[in-house]
Amino acid sequence: PVAEQSRAQIAVQLLAAANDVSLEVRAEPLIERDWNAEWKAHYQPLRIGRRLRVEPVFDRLEPDPDLISIVIDPGMAFGTGTHETTQLAASGLEAWIDEQIAAGTDLSALELLDVGTGSGILSIAALKLGFGAAIGTEIDEPGLENTRDNAELNGVSDRLTLHLTDDPATLGDATYPLVLANIISGILRRLKDALIERVKPKGTLIVSGVLAEERDDFVEDFSDPRIELQRELIKGDWMVLTWLRV
Repeated sequence: PVAEQSRAQIAVQLLAAANDVSLEVRAEPLIERDWNAEWKAHYQPLRIGRRLRVEPVFDRLEPDPDLISIVIDPGMAFGTGTHETTQLAASGLEAWIDEQIAAGTDLSALELLDVGTGSGILSIAALKLGFGAAIGTEIDEPGLENTRDNAELNGVSDRLTLHLTDDPATLGDATYPLVLANIISGILRRLKDALIERVKPKGTLIVSGVLAEERDDFVEDFSDPRIELQRELIKGDWMVLTWLRV
């Protein structure tokens, strides 16, 4: 119905404006087809980072001793590995883990915080790369159920604790050696203080979801005496930034 279409367009535009995103919303009739089959046909296993392989549960591959497989049952949660922001965050995660291993750190004794965990790809990757435990936050309850399913598929559900919240400050005063946040930049700005406060001294904050074209404005807005920008990486239109808590 036209009225429902109009309300939906307005709702999307308001949500975009609230998160500092500018977009144009159009509605067009679609030809009836089996969208589930169409979508599955285009979602195939893919490599992210240097040694991670994301596999949909309906298209598993033979094990590869040089790769770590992350099995995903794509559902309502964001994060199938196809978006540059997830791939960049995975690269930042791997780089941090490589540094810790080189320094002789016992990863199994560490716990990380994954803010906006979505499908759980990053938390699952961290656990399979050696982390002892992970905390994930998400604002979407159906998506969080999907995250739990993915943790089960990967055999890490006993080491992944999930919280339904849109603010890491609600988790209390706990701090972590590594905090990941793969969220759009408007929300990253809003959560800036809560994210920084969750990082241990000399710990690391990795943020992804920033457009390369907004890099200077974002870095200026996110600058804080409690953190120092260590490195940044661009892929396509997006970038990931790694900060050290001083």
